[in-house]
Amino acid sequence: MEIITPIGELKTHCYQLLEEMQKTNDHLLITKRGTPIARIIPINRNIKISIFGLMKGKAKIIDNILELSDIKWNAEHE
Repeated sequence: MEIITPIGELKTHCYQLLEEMQKTNDHLLITKRGTPIARIIPINRNIKISIFGLMKGKAKIIDNILELSDIKWNAEHE
């Protein structure tokens, strides 16, 4: 369910609206002159986020990474 509130009411009663939203687990839809401008949703604290697979599809291997290269590096060893 969704609680619809004008921006002016949010400014005046922010704490009370957030408390009600937390108790009922409803979304808060904020309007300006009757037009929706933002939505506040409660945090579901039961969700567990896994870091495994988080970067999937972000990088691409374009060559054989196991094959040795003949490229000379400009690095000095101490």
